[in-house]
Amino acid sequence: MTLHPTPGREYSHMWKTQSLYPFTTSMSITRFWQIRSIIHLNDNDCQHTSKKDSLVRIRPLLNVLKRTLGSCLDIGDELSVDEASVASKSKYGRVFIMYNPMKPGGKFHYRFYFVCEGDNYNLVRFTMHTRTNTDLADGFNTALDDNMSDHEYDAPPDSLGNEEYAASDDDVADVTPLQQKKKKLNTEDAESDEDVDDGPTLKKKKKSTEGKITKLLEDLLSTYAGTWRTVNMDRFYGGPKAAMALLDKGLLCRGTFKTNRKLTPHSVRFSKKDADKYPRGSYRMAVALKEHMSMFGWNDGCPVHMLSTADGTKIGSVQRQIGSVSQTVKAPVVVPRYNKGMQGVDRHDQLRNLFALSQRHQFQKYCMTLIMTLIDFAVVNANIHYHMVHPILKQSSEHWAIFMQSLSLDLRNANWRQLQEAHYRGIGSQ
Repeated sequence: MTLHPTPGREYSHMWKTQSLYPFTTSMSITRFWQIRSIIHLNDNDCQHTSKKDSLVRIRPLLNVLKRTLGSCLDIGDELSVDEASVASKSKYGRVFIMYNPMKPGGKFHYRFYFVCEGDNYNLVRFTMHTRTNTDLADGFNTALDDNMSDHEYDAPPDSLGNEEYAASDDDVADVTPLQQKKKKLNTEDAESDEDVDDGPTLKKKKKSTEGKITKLLEDLLSTYAGTWRTVNMDRFYGGPKAAMALLDKGLLCRGTFKTNRKLTPHSVRFSKKDADKYPRGSYRMAVALKEHMSMFGWNDGCPVHMLSTADGTKIGSVQRQIGSVSQTVKAPVVVPRYNKGMQGVDRHDQLRNLFALSQRHQFQKYCMTLIMTLIDFAVVNANIHYHMVHPILKQSSEHWAIFMQSLSLDLRNANWRQLQEAHYRGIGSQ
């Protein structure tokens, strides 16, 4: 169905034109409806699942992917960390849903944190964002306290804090529209209160989220500690404290960062006025010798701030299109290396959105959308692995569609009873 989409029509239309969609001859639409409505991965009455695990409905498939996605790869020196989002149209599962009106797929979405390798863009580690912080890169967060109160249970997770709303995806607040509405009503009630003030009130200081982001990075990259690989990340994750924490774990890093991060030197900060005042390609630099860290403020027509513990202080150049002319602009070597190394998650997203089951099938149950999303993760990695082994087949411009079609045929023609018996025989022999 993802290979032959029918925009504006329900998928039942495919059973009316079987000549265009031959896969419909293998199953009646009634049988398809039945199977589609009873897909389930976990037993609700299972005693081995924790009551605090908000992802219990998809935990079996989630853990299988966490164990296997990066197990068959010889990962190179470059990794990239970024978030990926999946649109949600379900009113259920609010503990997972994030609100961001700037997303092209819709205001509401599920968020995943990805670690992709930089050579072939395989997904090797991931975790799903929940407000209860139940999911870690290695599985369920067993550190959750069973005596946790309901108020604490609904608190934001340790992996992401609340920030002020901004137009960029990095600064989206983790609050639902219902919470925003309640907050607005509470504010209006406070303003309409006619009680006499007892004195001046102190303004609450907004909590920093740097520690929570550092914990998220350490969790995602725990498998690669001590390997001295280079981690590329954007301004949401980057900062001097995060770079020092990764350095202590035996990892190098490269990326952009916000100038309000702790330990950021004032000498490298470029303001918008400075960007207009100085020529394009101007830069400011600071070095922390003990940490082998270099930080740059670079004028690329707008202020760009970058740090690296992997590239030193060498200055190179980049090509920029200024008007109708391509010009060479002076830049630190960290800039082109970052642009190349940061592609992993974005390229994986591009491949996933080409034939995404989560976009083609809409469900009222939130767990069904998440199941389709996890299958998409596995299919994209399978496609990349297949073309790593058969690079000649990738020369075709339709190689992605050909792989999906062959995968569909193999799944339909497989002897599942024989495969199941072989699987259980293998378990018995162990």
